[in-house]
Amino acid sequence: MRRKSDSAFRLFIKKFERLGRRFLSGALAALFGTRKKYSQIPPAEIKRVLIFKIDDRLGNFILLSPFLTLLRQRLPQAEITYCAAAKMVPRLEKHPLIDKAYGFRKWAFWSPYGWPRMLMHLRKAHFDLAIDCSHPRGKSLTHALLTRFVGAKYTIGVSKEPFDSYYTSPVIIPPEIKSEMREYPWLLAPIGVNPQEIPALSYYPTIDSSAVSPDIAAWLKNPPGVIINMGAGTKDRFISTDFISQLAEFFEEEQEKTLLTWGPAEKSLALAALPNGSQYVAVAPPTNVDELYYLMAKAKLIISGDTGPMHLAIASGTPTIGLFVRGDPERFGHNYAPHKVIILKNSEEDLEKIKSHYLALAHN
Repeated sequence: MRRKSDSAFRLFIKKFERLGRRFLSGALAALFGTRKKYSQIPPAEIKRVLIFKIDDRLGNFILLSPFLTLLRQRLPQAEITYCAAAKMVPRLEKHPLIDKAYGFRKWAFWSPYGWPRMLMHLRKAHFDLAIDCSHPRGKSLTHALLTRFVGAKYTIGVSKEPFDSYYTSPVIIPPEIKSEMREYPWLLAPIGVNPQEIPALSYYPTIDSSAVSPDIAAWLKNPPGVIINMGAGTKDRFISTDFISQLAEFFEEEQEKTLLTWGPAEKSLALAALPNGSQYVAVAPPTNVDELYYLMAKAKLIISGDTGPMHLAIASGTPTIGLFVRGDPERFGHNYAPHKVIILKNSEEDLEKIKSHYLALAHN
């Protein structure tokens, strides 16, 4: 009974917090919302663009890559600045589609990355267009306020009360669009981009393939046919070690060179899934993101849970099977050729689906 009452109390607190945020958002929108509205924005007027995506997760950045590609194609001469979580800045500074990058720390108020200094610095840049690229379905008051107060003549964000008051060009995303990758390009509709023509996901390594570690270089010379990526973003999305072990045994029987890649704190899981006396399945050496990308680009098939490396695999162009234990496969999955999404329910049936997909690829 006590556990039930504690759970009910937590749900009440969360609901109360949501109501509080909604009230605050509405009050600030009423005070600081803009009355200027533009259904279309003349591209010729846009010389400087600012993107707000305060996020440090690799997968979310890769999902935004079609948006970045379309933006650069539409405004080839514009200076594109990206404001992200501070730890993302070193990667963004080397991105070919981004001219400048700035870091932001929401709670480091008086630091160089905090609200006052960041806004003052960005306002001095005199941006023509600012785009709120927070999650289209969730929305973020932080992103909305930054977009509103940066001083750009034109501002774009998803039309969702009360946030649409912050933007000069609020965008309505059709409800039938479920994939987050396909939602972001709709933010470019006001500058004349066709949001239904979506380029592929992309990733640009920050190091050359010649700069990888000696262990990874050896694998690139004699690459695996299959990569199984261990782990997931959260524990409730982990694929069981037993399931991975059964996959590894199948590829061992097929004499398919297979590499088990792993992230922080996941090496023990990879070792536990390794078949006894394996000749064709191996545990990967430690990899950084760029090294993992180079390995994935050399493989024939990648199997991964719902995590950032799954999107990295898609960006590499290698056929990928995304395994979903929880999460939203419509929103984050890639269920289009040559890729596949499998929602894990019954181990035997799911294993057969993976085997069939592998064998079909092997015979093509």
